[in-house]
Amino acid sequence: MTSQKFSMKEEVVSASLKVAPPLTVSGLTAGGVTMQDWVYIGTLIYLAFQIFVIIRDKIIREWSASKNKKERDK
Repeated sequence: MTSQKFSMKEEVVSASLKVAPPLTVSGLTAGGVTMQDWVYIGTLIYLAFQIFVIIRDKIIREWSASKNKKERDK
């Protein structure tokens, strides 16, 4: 028995989060989305996230930093 006491709501949320990914994959696989398609989907999501991070870090932050520097120099 654990020393932590969880409320019923916390236990339901925790169990739901653990079951959601396999349930989603199983449901879409039954609906016609194959595992190969899942790899494509996961790769595209990961690629889009990486592109977002690069744009945020390299372009937006550098642009913002140079803009702030110009305003301080005035």
